[in-house]
Amino acid sequence: MRDIEIMLTNNMLDLAAFYGALHILIFLGLSIAVIRERLSRRIGLGDGGDMEFLQISRMQGHAAEYLAPILVLLLFFALLDIGALGLHLFGLATLAGRVMHAAGIHKTPYLSMGRTLGMVLLIAALGLGSLGLLFLSLFGS
Repeated sequence: MRDIEIMLTNNMLDLAAFYGALHILIFLGLSIAVIRERLSRRIGLGDGGDMEFLQISRMQGHAAEYLAPILVLLLFFALLDIGALGLHLFGLATLAGRVMHAAGIHKTPYLSMGRTLGMVLLIAALGLGSLGLLFLSLFGS
């Protein structure tokens, strides 16, 4: 078994895979919640006009919408060897944003502090990450 400290500090692909796996596990958990609720509420397509179910399905939908860009940035950051600190900052910011957003939607269908802060954190991480990737691709690491 690998030494976790070494994995999380030295190998960029391992570190990117670690954060990618956590994001996918969150997405799978939200997907299972949607499936469970669809079955228990007998909702085939759409939300059936059920506001609670809409909240649950949007938590999962939002995670799905942002999963690919997050994974792509994690992979490119690892391949360009931005360093463990950069990967940790991006991975933790996007995970925190994801969790805060989902918790905020779960709490209320209206704007909430968690939902707002989660989106700000996620969008800021993706925006700064994209700009950083653009800089690295143009000027090297």
